[in-house]
Amino acid sequence: MTVIVYLIVFTVVHFTSTNVEAGSCSVDICNWEPWKSWSDCSRTCGGGTRRRSRPYCCKAELNFDDCIRDCGHDWDYGHTYANDKEFCNKICYNGVYSYGINQCTCNDEFYGTCCENECPHIEHCKRSCSSSWNTKCLECNYDQILFKKTEGDTKCEQIPQNLTLHLENSPSKDQDLTNNAVTLKCTTGCIFPTPSFIWYYLQSSDGFGSKWSNSEPVTKTPGQCKEFQKMFTSTLVLRKYTVFNDNADHTVRFQCGATIMNDTSDEVKTQSSVNIRFAVRVAKVSLKIGSSSRVSSLNVTDGISEIFKCTTSDSRPLPIIVWYIGRTEKLRVVGTESTLAFIPSITDSGKEVYCKAFNIQPENEALSSNKVSLYVKERASVHSLYVDEHAGETNVTINENYVNLQLTCNISGNPASSVEIKFEEKSLIEKANINELRFVRQRVACFHKGEYSCVGKDELGVITNKTLNLFVNYDPSVYVGIETMDSSDFKIATIILGIISVICIGTSAGILIWFKRKTKGTDRKSCTKSSHKSQIDRFDNKSYETEMQECTGRVYENLPQQYADLKAFTRDEMTTYDVIDNRL
Repeated sequence: MTVIVYLIVFTVVHFTSTNVEAGSCSVDICNWEPWKSWSDCSRTCGGGTRRRSRPYCCKAELNFDDCIRDCGHDWDYGHTYANDKEFCNKICYNGVYSYGINQCTCNDEFYGTCCENECPHIEHCKRSCSSSWNTKCLECNYDQILFKKTEGDTKCEQIPQNLTLHLENSPSKDQDLTNNAVTLKCTTGCIFPTPSFIWYYLQSSDGFGSKWSNSEPVTKTPGQCKEFQKMFTSTLVLRKYTVFNDNADHTVRFQCGATIMNDTSDEVKTQSSVNIRFAVRVAKVSLKIGSSSRVSSLNVTDGISEIFKCTTSDSRPLPIIVWYIGRTEKLRVVGTESTLAFIPSITDSGKEVYCKAFNIQPENEALSSNKVSLYVKERASVHSLYVDEHAGETNVTINENYVNLQLTCNISGNPASSVEIKFEEKSLIEKANINELRFVRQRVACFHKGEYSCVGKDELGVITNKTLNLFVNYDPSVYVGIETMDSSDFKIATIILGIISVICIGTSAGILIWFKRKTKGTDRKSCTKSSHKSQIDRFDNKSYETEMQECTGRVYENLPQQYADLKAFTRDEMTTYDVIDNRL
């Protein structure tokens, strides 16, 4: 009953001590307020305790633990300096107060918490052993005494029961399971029977702990039980990278407890303890594009960089993040966040981008993120423009009258591009969504020489081109043997040219006749009757030739013969002129 009262008082006092009075501080933030009044003593006599507390000034929105951390202190600091206690009511009516155990030691005739009760006669204690060791006898100055059968079960003998625990190898400072393993040993003195050990972990300052089940079996030192001998040992091994039950970042306090008999003995706990921080396993990995992690496929462009981001859950120690494109590892970094700047190529189309992370677990058990499939668009690029039988040449020479000249343009791109073949600035042929384009000239003429180009344009607006120069050799047979040509288009062109020639000749003749008639009887500069007559009379071939060239713009040869022919005609000036003009 006394223990229950003590626990209730401690809980109330502690709750009061950690209730930060934010916003009403009489001191600066991160400083202690004055102590509050002492609580009532836990006992009226026989050695009790009383407590007091003081608030800590901090930001209004923080509770006590967060406040302590915000001000740069650890858990122990806050809960050590926030509370104070002292012994009180050390009254022992029929005994002596002991500071070491904070209780009364009674004289033989008395017993009880304050030595206020007289002892019953020793005969009131029943010592009939019902088993090898399970008899409990209430006697003066003892809460419980255990006995075991001796001398062939004819006597009951009191057995050692001085249960004291020691945390044998308590570390001098807090331990971190991400750095090394921790082994704790709890031992007790010479007792009977074998005690039950329990390991506790405490996450708060309430003094009550939860049981930690992962402890090693209890071992016993061989030999007889001797006074103050460390007889029984319980070992707790926390291996490196041990995680807490909820896989969260916790620092907890461990201590050991033990009982002799569950139904007859109160539990004893070690006074010393150790703080241990647990590891945290990577629990989640996420791949993001921008701010979204829900993208399952992505259109990218060959040669244009893309940014991917990989994040993991908080973990201790820091995880290793590994990037993959398909099955190929691209990057390996340490941390909870990593960015990959990736320049895709056309060979990456259809591959998946993802990341993996691991820290405690082996790499073959690493967690994988969501995966994003790549669809790579290839930018347009003209690979070649060539004339058949002249592949790879950028300057091509052919003969005039070449039949079925084929130009071929090859262009890469995904999706396919719009492709155009041009002659100088004139478009010859154009098609969309293709990777190869051909143009055929059925027959080559001299005026087909020049620069040819292939131009590609993709949906990204990328323009690419290649050019070649075509040179055409003159072929005289084109004008001599026209009737031998069998190309339909050239025949049509020849007919059209013939018609145009006839029209031009007829028109020219009509204009000439009209001009002659218009100018008859007029003075014709160097083509007058007198001029003709004087030339004929003189037979001056040279001056006559010069005058006729000036008149008609033609070159004349063999004038003596022409001039001799005039003798057969009349000497009439006008007639002579017409004859000369006609023969010219």
